[in-house]
Amino acid sequence: MIIIDNFLQDEKALRAISSSPFWRDPAYYWHLMSGLDNGIGSYLVSRILEIPHIMEIFPFSRVLGFEYWPTVLSNDDDITEVGEDGDLYALDLHVDKDENLARATGEYVYPLFGALVYFLDEEIEGGNLKFYKDAHTYKEIEPKNNRLIVFDSSKPHGVLEVKKGLRKSVAINFWENQPHLEEL
Repeated sequence: MIIIDNFLQDEKALRAISSSPFWRDPAYYWHLMSGLDNGIGSYLVSRILEIPHIMEIFPFSRVLGFEYWPTVLSNDDDITEVGEDGDLYALDLHVDKDENLARATGEYVYPLFGALVYFLDEEIEGGNLKFYKDAHTYKEIEPKNNRLIVFDSSKPHGVLEVKKGLRKSVAINFWENQPHLEEL
């Protein structure tokens, strides 16, 4: 896992993404690494690739493409789960996987790794990413504006209750093979 604060150095781009209509559209996007363009996902991935030594830490050479989507959570949202650990989750504990394949066959195929970038327009309370390293060890990471987290998204993780404010993030999963984009 790596955590980088003040990830995006271009303040104009940071403001443009944060105020984009992208946040109002709960869409899911798929993009090939071979065709990075001017979209939000490509921009973020391009900036991730500029991190010194990132390719020594995560296997970008094996990445065919990436999926990404915006997530907006607030204290007005219903709590979706009381975890086994007793915590309240705005986004329940899960592992990232090829969702359509898992639904159709029960088989779990995971991305190589994942990333989160936070875009916070205001201070928030709660909304920590809770990441399990193993069955008994976890780490909580506070959401901070312009913070990047790159991690093994095949391990259980979730978002704790947002008590105050609006938590905006872009989730990105990097895949060696394209996940099934349609229901099987």
